[in-house]
Amino acid sequence: MAIGAKTRESRISRLKEFIGSLTTQVTCASSDYNRIMEHLTLLENQMKELVVSSD
Repeated sequence: MAIGAKTRESRISRLKEFIGSLTTQVTCASSDYNRIMEHLTLLENQMKELVVSSD
């Protein structure tokens, strides 16, 4: 195999690893976002209950 082909395969391999890593990070960020939104919804509901109960 020519040196250029090995270099190309190496670059492709590193790129695949990088894309895999990005995919994992995006998945984790999406999960974190969803969890934060759930907490904000719960807080919003609790605040509404407090306002109603104080009236």
